[in-house]
Amino acid sequence: MASPLQPLLPLPAPLRGNDIPSFAHTSIVRRLPEIAGRILRENELTPEAARALGALAAEIPSGKIRPLETPLATDAADWTQYLLPYLGSNWLEVPWFFAEHYFYRRVLEATGYYNPGPGRGMDPFDLQKAMGIQAARDSICALSALLNQVGGKGWPEASLQGLLSIDLGGNLIDLSRWPVNPGSQPLGGLSHPRQEQILVDDRQAVSRELFATRAPSGRVDFLLDNAGFELVCDLSLAWALLGSGRASQVQLHAKGAPVFVSDAMEKDVLQAVSFLEEDKDPNNRALGGHLRDAIERDQLVIREDAFWISPLPLWEMPAELAQDLGQSRFTISKGDANYRRLVGDRHWPATTPFNHVVRLGRPLLALRTLKSEVVLGLAPGRAEAAQAADPDWMSDGQWGLIQLSRQAWE
Repeated sequence: MASPLQPLLPLPAPLRGNDIPSFAHTSIVRRLPEIAGRILRENELTPEAARALGALAAEIPSGKIRPLETPLATDAADWTQYLLPYLGSNWLEVPWFFAEHYFYRRVLEATGYYNPGPGRGMDPFDLQKAMGIQAARDSICALSALLNQVGGKGWPEASLQGLLSIDLGGNLIDLSRWPVNPGSQPLGGLSHPRQEQILVDDRQAVSRELFATRAPSGRVDFLLDNAGFELVCDLSLAWALLGSGRASQVQLHAKGAPVFVSDAMEKDVLQAVSFLEEDKDPNNRALGGHLRDAIERDQLVIREDAFWISPLPLWEMPAELAQDLGQSRFTISKGDANYRRLVGDRHWPATTPFNHVVRLGRPLLALRTLKSEVVLGLAPGRAEAAQAADPDWMSDGQWGLIQLSRQAWE
């Protein structure tokens, strides 16, 4: 029996590294080895781990996909199945979405993340995450001040709509693409794509579903993307929903292991709350206190699931997780990797209806700046106009989506 999440349309081919020219090709050939090199420089690894990580970098892209050597991982059996169709292929021949997830599992294998010893449970991206949130402190102060002002005015609908734009702007920061270096200049103020660069803008429909005073309360879910400033934006929007009574509970879906450099795990959420609580800025401390109180009252719930670190598309979601999401009134999907999962990271025509592919059974909002060559739901001619204005529009992170799917299961 087909999953009710299955797209209504035939599936096109997945994006692969051997699509030339493409950002997928560049990402595999250049970006993944660069990330491995940065891990080597930024962590105190054992000689064995350093050798394994160096070998991983050297084998991309011509090396062969091999089984993982992480038998103690809770999802080891699942990964054995994920790998079966691709064993013996090189990194450019397999789907790009698979290649990236496999790369991060190989990083964790190399550093001993799942094994007893010095690398167990070590996030190799901790330094990047710590520098990222510090570099964004000025922006975080501006955001918490705005949030305090909005709450003081009774959470007007127009201001809550504005928080959507700010949360979209938070997705501009991606440490796997643009790492932070020691001494980096802090980010200042709040930014988001210009209106003409928002390719789909469903804010009015979202407002009717989520922000209108008459909207029913209930649970809202976030599929988290990056730690750092984006995560603080997500937490700010979550608090605004709780504080305004538009949500009775917010559930945050975090990654169960380190992936994509800056993707948020449960410990990153808790560290962000602590950062706010301990900061000298009174608005930051107030926001941190609200969030801590919401966690203690079970109004803000953090959940990790192995599905979010798997190479699977949305429609292959485990039944238990799908059932849980089905209890949510509204789901917000953040960022590029989650969007790629929603649509299977495939060569959909840009005018393909988003509702025909993303069918969660509840309203789902995608907040995403484009950092990969897949996009759906554009009006005819919109992709061509963006291409004429910016040849790298699909991957340079400057164009955004506020895109709603309201497709119910039939």
